[in-house]
This record gives sequence, C-alpha cells and structure tokens, in this order.
Amino acid sequence: MQMGNELKTGSKFSGRSKLVALVIVIIVALAATAGYFFWQYSDLKANPDAAAQETTQRLVGKVSKLYAVPDETPTVAQINDKEKLKEQPFFQSTQNGDYLLIFTKAKLAVLFRENENKLINVGPIAITPEQKKAGE
Repeated sequence: MQMGNELKTGSKFSGRSKLVALVIVIIVALAATAGYFFWQYSDLKANPDAAAQETTQRLVGKVSKLYAVPDETPTVAQINDKEKLKEQPFFQSTQNGDYLLIFTKAKLAVLFRENENKLINVGPIAITPEQKKAGE
C-alpha cells in the first residue's frame, strides 16, 4: 500500500517555485512601468510644446461649450499666485489653478476654473502698442 506517498505530491509546484514566479512577474511589471515613464519623458523632452498644445486644446474645447469663443488659438496661463492679482478687478474671484485664456485678435480674456467647469470672468482686453512689441 503506497497511498500515503501519492497524497504527499498533490501540488505540482512547490512554494519556492511559486515565489520565484511571483518575483519574476513583479520585476517585469516594474520594468514595463519604468519603460512607459521613460518613453513619456523622452517624448516630452523631444517636443516640449506638445503638453502646452494639448492643454490649450483641452481648455478651448471645454470653454467653447460654455461660451462662444473666437476662432483663434489663445494664449493660456495658469494662475499660480492669486495674491499678486488681487488688486485687479478682473481677478477678484480667481483661485490658484484657474486658467486665463487670452484671445488677442478678438481682444477677449476668459478666466476659467477647470475643476468646476465654470467661467469665472469674461471681458475685453486692451492691448497697447508697447505690449504688442513685448509679445513679439
């Protein structure tokens, strides 16, 4: 009667081989993740304007659903320190993280809060000859 020996070998893989397989899977996953982020970094380094263009397109798409925007590509700036702008009436309700879209040909400024999908302020802008020279 050798039934006892047959019951001991019920598992095809030992605990050690399962551990080795798990470690290999983890290493492959980490290598794939590192490769993905390196590829993203290389792409951004090769084309630094791509991120800015994507942000501009995204914002214009969202704002155009809320307001009839001019048919031009705006200059976009993100508000990082609202305290520097608090003296200007246009920016009284701004928060850090809001976006300012300036449509120079249409002479229009749009203040947009993306996280709430909300227009904060819209108004005309005046561009003087000195400002045009500085922007060129």
